[in-house]
Amino acid sequence: MVERYRNCRCARKSSSRGRIPSMVQPPRSPDLEAQRAAMRNLDFLVGRWTGEARLARAAGETIDLAQTEEAWFRLAGLILVIEGVGRAKSSGAPVLQAFGIISYEDETKTYRMRAFNDGRFQETEIKLLQEGQRRLMPSFTFSSAAISR
Repeated sequence: MVERYRNCRCARKSSSRGRIPSMVQPPRSPDLEAQRAAMRNLDFLVGRWTGEARLARAAGETIDLAQTEEAWFRLAGLILVIEGVGRAKSSGAPVLQAFGIISYEDETKTYRMRAFNDGRFQETEIKLLQEGQRRLMPSFTFSSAAISR
C-alpha cells in the first residue's frame, strides 16, 4: 500500500514501519456549553404569543389574521423550535402555518434558522440586535406593542 502513495506529495512514509499517517483530521467537537449559552439569549421568545397580522396575497389582496406562535427549547437547549398558525379573522380557518428551528454554530458564532411553510423553506443567518430592538430577521420584528403573551 505504501508503494501506491509513493508519488503523492501529501503522503509520506513514516518511521520504520512504513505506515502512512492519516490525512483526515477528526471532526471538530462542538462546544455544547457555548451553544447553550448563546441560545439562552433567545429566552425572550419562549412561550405562547398571540397577535394580529396581515398577510399579503397575489394582486394586492390582503387577509387579516389572528396569529399564534409557540416557541420552546429542545435537545437540552441546543435548538429553539417555533410553530405558528395564522387564522383568518373572518372564518377562523388556518391560512398560514409555519415551523422554524433556530440553532447556534459555536465555530462561526452565528445563529441559523430554517423555516418551513406552504411546501417551501428558507434557511438564513439571523442576528440578535441590542436590547429593546429584538429583530431576528428582516421580515420579523418582535415587540410588546404588536404581540402579547
